[in-house]
Amino acid sequence: MALDLNVSPYYNDFDPNKQFEKVLFKPGVAVQARELTQLQSYLSNAIKNHAQFSLTEGTRVSGGEATILRKPYIKINDVDATSITVVDSTLSTYVGDTVTGSVTGITAKILSTATGNDGDAVNKKTLYLGYTGGNPTEAGSQASSIHFIANETLTVTSTNPSRNGKTFVVDNSTSTSNVSQNYYGYGLFFVISNGVFFLKSQFVTHLRQEIVLDKYNPITSCYVGLKVRESIVSSDDDTSLLDPASGTFNFNAPGADRYKVSTVIAKKTLIEAGDDEFIATDKIVDGEYYQARPADVEALSELGKILARRTSEESGDYVTKSFTIKVDEHLNTGENLGRFALDDSDRPGDPLKLAVAIGGGTAYVNGYRHSFGTSTVLDVNKSTATRITEGQTVNTAYGNYFVVDEFCGAWNLKDGDIITLHNSAKDAVTNTTYGTTAAPISSEVIGQARVKHIVYDTGTIGTAAAQYRIYLYDIRITKGELKDVRGVYYSNSTDSGFADVVLEGGNAVVKESAQNRLV
Repeated sequence: MALDLNVSPYYNDFDPNKQFEKVLFKPGVAVQARELTQLQSYLSNAIKNHAQFSLTEGTRVSGGEATILRKPYIKINDVDATSITVVDSTLSTYVGDTVTGSVTGITAKILSTATGNDGDAVNKKTLYLGYTGGNPTEAGSQASSIHFIANETLTVTSTNPSRNGKTFVVDNSTSTSNVSQNYYGYGLFFVISNGVFFLKSQFVTHLRQEIVLDKYNPITSCYVGLKVRESIVSSDDDTSLLDPASGTFNFNAPGADRYKVSTVIAKKTLIEAGDDEFIATDKIVDGEYYQARPADVEALSELGKILARRTSEESGDYVTKSFTIKVDEHLNTGENLGRFALDDSDRPGDPLKLAVAIGGGTAYVNGYRHSFGTSTVLDVNKSTATRITEGQTVNTAYGNYFVVDEFCGAWNLKDGDIITLHNSAKDAVTNTTYGTTAAPISSEVIGQARVKHIVYDTGTIGTAAAQYRIYLYDIRITKGELKDVRGVYYSNSTDSGFADVVLEGGNAVVKESAQNRLV
């Protein structure tokens, strides 16, 4: 909820519906404190009205880069190597210190910590680490270890004498069904760097913050965003607001308070209901950066809608970076490379479904750019019934054809065979000369083409009026124009093929010429 400044002692009763645009001060009339405050409200309202034309809530104005961090972790016991209790409240003081494994010899810097206890199967005391060195001598049975091992003692190296030499003991819990119960692994963190965002209809400065998306599972999905916090700061809260005018009678005196707007990084599950406080800026799917804005949030405001409408009208929908498609079995039986286990708590495998992964890519849909960095897995039902249909015409799904009549002769074509295009109709069926019709002479030939396919179209087969489609490609006109074609001729040694082109407006027309590829 927005902070109400129309209270004592501010009395800022600014109301845009009154349509006041300026505060006009007059000589001899006292200046009210609320008038000075409202001056700022007029300016803020004008900026908001302009910004809302081109920006929507959550837009990055500058900076604010998003970063996914996968931090390796080690869970530790409640007591150290000397049986002294590790206190939760002091655990965070070890951030920045280095620990060394007694068995592996591995060294690591402590980046952050999490509290917990041995009685919890998942949430134990945890150290998030940046490994700095492996086993220096590659000695012993753990020479190839890439992390601290179960029950290993970790010794702290610190510039603080009270922490230097302290120890931790690595937990030994493991699980094949719940990765969060393992004593080692990776946690998923998200960082939004310093930047300016458009939030709550104003430009808000955000200072770098980091949030834990999942303490122990790096393959998680959620929205990440910001919550706006409004507050009033007085000189009692911040002494820098006291008058700094040294040498004057008002030095160090309290003055005006400040209206402060800050941000707090937050997260929500993909199915969690939205609220007025949380403004989504990023989407994470299966631990990967999915997109900078959730799909159900418009990328731009009114200006963006105008540009998107123009793009859509001019270019339609199109892909700029192709999406890959990978089809797997939905249920992983252990032998079929399926996608999901039967006991998967989030998405149990289903033997009646397929898992179709649509890979990352970029496309413009309705004029808006949609870019996806990772795959999206869709559940698709398998076909569970069959039907046999015979004698059906199958649409070839491509064009670039002549409609012809007077069709006769032996057309024993293979894909790519060449036919001759000529400028005189032969009427081979009407004249009953059929395949013995005289071949076109050289002066009649105006080009050639390769045949992809021939299919019956309309009329009584065997009559002059029966029409067929001859699908062509690699059409080459050697003289005249394509519109001058009147017939086609396919030569063979027994019964040559003839057909006359059905004209439109006195011209030969290649139909559906834009669809001249099968795919």
